[in-house]
Amino acid sequence: MRKEHLIHGRFTQAVLNDTSPLFAPWVIDAKGIKRPKMDLDALHLSLELAASSYDLDITAFLAAEWMDVSVQAESKLFTGLKSPTADLDTTEYVKNTWAWFRSKRDATHTGFFSQVTDALRQFKASESGKALIMAKKQPDSTYVIAIGFMGTSGKIVDWFANLRMTTQDGFHKGFYQLARQLEHNEEAILFPTIAKDLGLYQLSLFDILNECRQENSRFRIWMAGHSQGGAVMQIYSHLKIHEDNLLPQHMVGYGFASPSCALAREDVAPGEYPLFHIFNSDDYVPHMGSQVHYGLLMTYPANEALRENCYTWSRDPQSVELRAKLRRITGRMVDSASCMEYGVAFMNVLLKSPVDDLHESLGELKIRFLPIKHILSFTDKMDYDLIELVQKQVNMAYRELTGKSIDETRLATIQKEIDVLADEVGISTLSSALGQLLLNPHHLVLLSDSASGSYQYITENGVSHLRHSIWNKGLNPERIWYEQEEASPSPELHARRRVPSKKRAVPAPKGIAGYTALKQ
Repeated sequence: MRKEHLIHGRFTQAVLNDTSPLFAPWVIDAKGIKRPKMDLDALHLSLELAASSYDLDITAFLAAEWMDVSVQAESKLFTGLKSPTADLDTTEYVKNTWAWFRSKRDATHTGFFSQVTDALRQFKASESGKALIMAKKQPDSTYVIAIGFMGTSGKIVDWFANLRMTTQDGFHKGFYQLARQLEHNEEAILFPTIAKDLGLYQLSLFDILNECRQENSRFRIWMAGHSQGGAVMQIYSHLKIHEDNLLPQHMVGYGFASPSCALAREDVAPGEYPLFHIFNSDDYVPHMGSQVHYGLLMTYPANEALRENCYTWSRDPQSVELRAKLRRITGRMVDSASCMEYGVAFMNVLLKSPVDDLHESLGELKIRFLPIKHILSFTDKMDYDLIELVQKQVNMAYRELTGKSIDETRLATIQKEIDVLADEVGISTLSSALGQLLLNPHHLVLLSDSASGSYQYITENGVSHLRHSIWNKGLNPERIWYEQEEASPSPELHARRRVPSKKRAVPAPKGIAGYTALKQ
C-alpha cells in the first residue's frame, strides 16, 4: 500500500485502510488472563468508528475501501449500502442516494413530533438502538466486520433505554433490549459485495457470526461504542460468546465512557472478555449502569492539562470554587448504587423548588434526556411529573441492584449537603455547575478549534498514564487494580503514529450513494 493512497480518520488520523492493528496476537497479562494485546492504532481506529456511528459520516471509511454498509436506525434497517465509487446505473444510484438520506435522517433527526411518536411507541420496550455496520477485505482474503454502537444522542427515545435501570436476565434492562434488537436484525443485515466475492447467493451477519464459531473463520468482528454504545457492545459480546458460542479470538471491542452493564455472577469472569474500555476519571457515566463491566478497564487520572484542553466550562473564580465544593459531594458517586442515592437526593431538592426555579434548573443542567419533559408537557404533565417518574425508576433499580431500598437517613444526609449549597448559590446556579461536571468530561470528540473531546485527548496523549483494572468474578464485585508496571503498554505502541493529529488529511470524496432493504 503506497503512502499516497492512505486514508486518515477525521479525529485521530488513524489509517483507515490498515486493519492489521485490530487483531494483534493474544498475550497473557499480569493477572494470568489471556486477551488481545492492546494496540494504540486499534484504539485510534475504534474512536473513529465510535464517532462515525453518531453522525454516519463515513466518507473516509468508504474512500479506504470499506464496503457493504448497513445502518440500524431504531425500528428501521438499511442494508447493503454502496460506496459512491461503485458502478451503479441511474436507477440504482437514485435508490442508493435516497437510502443514505433516509438512514441518516432516521438515525439523527430530532424533530419534535416524530420524537414524540417514537417515544410513545417505546414505553414498554426499548427499540431505539442505532448501529453502523460495514466490512473490509484484508490482504489475506479474510474480512473485518465493523459494528459501531451509537451512544445517547439528542433524541428523546435514546434516554428511554438509559432510564430502564431495572434488570433483565442479569443485565441493565434498557441496554439488554438494545443488544437483543441488533441480534434480531442479524439475518437481515446483508453483505452483497462479500457474498459475490465468495461466490455465495447471499451473506448475512447471522451467517458471518455462525462461521466465527470455527477456528478457521474468515471473519473477524471489531466493535466500538461510546457511552450507551459501549454498554450495548458488552452485552452483545456476551450474548455472542455465551449463547451463540462465538470464539472470543475472532472478536475485539473498544468502549469509551462505557457504563457498567451486568449484575455480578458466579459463572462469569468479567475481566476475560476481549474488550477494552477507556475511562476519564472525571467522568461519572462509567460509574453508572449496573454492577460490573466486561473486559479490561483503563482509567486516565484526569489533570488540569486535560481539563484545560477539553472542558468548555466557566473558568471565573466563583465557578471554579463552586465546582470544587460540588465535587466534594459528587466525588462519593463511585458506583451505580451511590449514583442513584445522590441522584434521588438532588431530585428531592428540585422537587422543593418553585415552578419557575425548577424549570430553569432543568434547563441549566443541559442533560440530553431533558427533551423527555416535552413529551410530558405534550400529555399535560409538568416538570414535577418528570422528576417523580425518574425517581420511581431509580428506586426500583436500586432495590434490584442492592436488595434493599435507599436508606432514608443516608438520603437525608446527602440532601442536607446539597441544600446547603443550593441555599448559598441558588438551585439554578447549582444545577448549571452540576451540568458542567457531568457533561464536560464525557465528550468523545468536540468539533471545535478550542477544545477536543476528553476521550480523543486521552487516546492521543494519555495512553501511557492509563491505570488498568478488572472486575473480579463472583457475587461481591470489586475492582482489581494492576500495578503500574504490570499495566504499562508496550513502548512500541507510542511510535506507531503516522500523522500528527493537528495535520488533517485530504477530505474523502463526498456524495454517498447506497442500496437499501428497508425493514419496518
